[in-house]
Amino acid sequence: MFSDWIQGPYSYALYAHYGFTQGDIALLYMGGFLSSMVAGSFVGALADNYGRKKMCVVYAAFYIISCLVKLVNNYYILMFGRFFAGVATSLLFSAFEAWMVCEHNKRGFNPEWLSETFGYLTLGNGFVAVMAGLVANFFAERYGYIGPFVFCLFPLTLVGILATLWWPENYGDANVRPAMALPKAWSYIQNNSAIIYLGLGQSCFEGAMYAFVFVWTPALQAGGEDVGPYLGIIFSTFMVCTMTGSNIFSILIKKNLLTVVPVMVHLIATLANLTAFYFVKQTSSVYVAFLLFELTVGMFYPSYGSIKSMNIPEEVRSGVMNIFRIPLNAIMVVLLGLIEVKQISMGTTLALCTLIHGVGLIMYWNFERLRKRTPDVHYVSVKGQEVLDDAM
Repeated sequence: MFSDWIQGPYSYALYAHYGFTQGDIALLYMGGFLSSMVAGSFVGALADNYGRKKMCVVYAAFYIISCLVKLVNNYYILMFGRFFAGVATSLLFSAFEAWMVCEHNKRGFNPEWLSETFGYLTLGNGFVAVMAGLVANFFAERYGYIGPFVFCLFPLTLVGILATLWWPENYGDANVRPAMALPKAWSYIQNNSAIIYLGLGQSCFEGAMYAFVFVWTPALQAGGEDVGPYLGIIFSTFMVCTMTGSNIFSILIKKNLLTVVPVMVHLIATLANLTAFYFVKQTSSVYVAFLLFELTVGMFYPSYGSIKSMNIPEEVRSGVMNIFRIPLNAIMVVLLGLIEVKQISMGTTLALCTLIHGVGLIMYWNFERLRKRTPDVHYVSVKGQEVLDDAM
């Protein structure tokens, strides 16, 4: 994640520095999300069958390639790099989490500790992101916008080496052939209607969140202020809010409010984006709204991570989580397509993000409604066995 965060403040700025228009940049982002959407349909199944550790190493290799191609000011080569970045992103948000949950269970740790683990992960991730923003700012000032991407090569290489040498391998259901792994994950989702709503709630939040990744720089500039010299610092303040959100989650989880947290997340995110939309020409107001939104990001990941670990069986975890990423990437492709083809304004973009967050709230509400109909059974294994979960 450190490598991913370093790139966050300067991807858009680098493409703009190369002379590309906002529409051109939207197409580059769209290419990444399209490749992630396609990859999401099978990389999770590959991780379950060939090993989560191997796919984590593949992530590092693909991301290294995506960083290297940013050295070249050629649109088609940059699009080629976005393909690798898209596949790497699918692996980043599925293989690592599936590996961790599997190791947690294999070692006999208390299942209830997973919620705390996800909280600590988000807190640590926020701290790392703050450091990444400062490091990115240093290298951008010293070597230009390309500096942060060159530096990324070192932590990515380190990740690949550490995973290869020290991590044990784990798998999903070894008895399922790779060609059948995706249908098995899809079958599980179809037979568990509550999980469909959980996945759509996650997709809505993350889809609008990734739109935020694309628009936050031009949104802060919409009021006419030049924030370019402060992008790394601004990004670090966002991450401080993410850390604060993870701390709030830790407090709420101790009060047995796990299932309430996502409702708060979707509601506050909706209000934050609505505020940014309403005050789109006032840089300070938009900035405060974005800080509030980042607070919800810090609460979103540990809450959804905990709920997924309780409701998705081990044998299809990577596959299901990657299927969840297909609609979120579809949301991003549609949004970026509107930015490129229709040339929609920043205000309209923020209004659409508000709408998507509102839909996410409805999706999660439906998940809770269906879950409460069968409070003693939290998922049905794809092997046909009912799995009871006393944690919720």
